[in-house]
Amino acid sequence: MAAPQLIGRDAEVGALDELFIRGRVQGQAVVRTGEPGIGKSALLAVAGLAYGGWLRRQHRYREASEALHAVPEAFDRIGAVTWASLARAELNAAGTAGRDPQNCPPPGACR
Repeated sequence: MAAPQLIGRDAEVGALDELFIRGRVQGQAVVRTGEPGIGKSALLAVAGLAYGGWLRRQHRYREASEALHAVPEAFDRIGAVTWASLARAELNAAGTAGRDPQNCPPPGACR
């Protein structure tokens, strides 16, 4: 199954990805504003999923878990079932934030 996409929102998702990465390094915050119903929640959830996945692929499992923690519920709130399923799979792959103080990946991955 192909990952779902936000049609016509590539520039915004890319900008948010950059902001998430810079915010993590420089301690910045992202604030969303805009009229109701324009897709702010979906946009932030997609960016959060992308950022959490990136952290996991960098073997930064604790940070990935923290970044992904609220993402499935955000997708659930807007009725994005497929996205919520992808977010849960990504969160599961990252493991739970408190499992290992040494930032070890999920069980079986450390040897």
